[in-house]
Amino acid sequence: MRHTENWYNGNYIKHLYPKAQTTSQDISKFLTHLGRENIQRAFFSSYIPLVCTGKSSVVIDSTGLPNEINMSVTDWGYHNGGIEYETRLILAVERLSELPLYFRYVAGNVGDVSTLATTIFEMKKHGITTSSALIDVGYYSEANLKLLFDAEISFLIRLPSNRVVYKEVVVQNMDVESSRFVVAFGKRGLFVKEVEVGVCGKKVFGYLVLDPQRRGQEISRAVLDMGENASSVEALVDFSGCGKMVLLSSVQLRCDEVVPLYYTGQVVERLFGIAKDDLGILPLRMYSEPNFKGFMMLVFISLIVLCGVKARLGKKFSIEQVLVALRNLKCKVFEDQIIPSEVTKEQRLILETTNTMVPKVSGI
Repeated sequence: MRHTENWYNGNYIKHLYPKAQTTSQDISKFLTHLGRENIQRAFFSSYIPLVCTGKSSVVIDSTGLPNEINMSVTDWGYHNGGIEYETRLILAVERLSELPLYFRYVAGNVGDVSTLATTIFEMKKHGITTSSALIDVGYYSEANLKLLFDAEISFLIRLPSNRVVYKEVVVQNMDVESSRFVVAFGKRGLFVKEVEVGVCGKKVFGYLVLDPQRRGQEISRAVLDMGENASSVEALVDFSGCGKMVLLSSVQLRCDEVVPLYYTGQVVERLFGIAKDDLGILPLRMYSEPNFKGFMMLVFISLIVLCGVKARLGKKFSIEQVLVALRNLKCKVFEDQIIPSEVTKEQRLILETTNTMVPKVSGI
């Protein structure tokens, strides 16, 4: 946004919108407008019907946005072993299409576990009917599971390792490392055993997953952390949970499909990565809450556009490669016409991949 005017003056869009206002003050006013609640509701009322034709399978996760903006949604929060002054951005993604569905934000001191109910209720108000949810371990609580049961939303979630039920599953199923439970996951071999687990007064399907490679790494790390006390009786460490995780599902899954399904949840992490790396969401350079709200809306729309572009590009080209290559497509501007230069081989391949045509001559 800091270089909008320079970009505008060197882009064809200058001739499409000759009266565009690109000063920093104009951009600030635009963000304030975009952050208004009625504008955002109008957007979702038009967008959701385009991507949700029925019930949706959603993935929900959050990420921290450190900032020093004086606003109600910034506070000290503890996540991933660190304390930061931040805002938590919550993103819901349609699991099959991998398109962003909805976003919201809360103060950094609000734990993920407290945000699931409001997120689902707001999504429903915007017309998103959720049939199933893939949720990260940070959202696990009996209250949240009861909410999903009551709303008839099937779920897959990882059980936190500090829960009693997790330890019971691990201790009672030490035979998981058996040829009966071997499954292939990509180029890795795993052990997956289905067990019955009781939560919220209901029986759910539990899946104890053992990753031998990860188990060896975790045991080695634990031994190194013990240092000179490694051989001491007093320093004995329980290695039974190393390399293991327990997944809970409200519906029965095949043992060979539960881990791939769980890792489809990484689609949200990929979108967070795109927002931070490609869209420059960090560091936040906003100076007011209205501007911040508008900027989050702008980032969300940009994610949708990037997802569409990536879908058209496939795996042949990256977004960065395309932007750099097409930025070199120049033209000559006359009083009544624009004549583009000849395209290079790389530009031609990009245009053919995206089914895009460059005219020989364009009017002004």
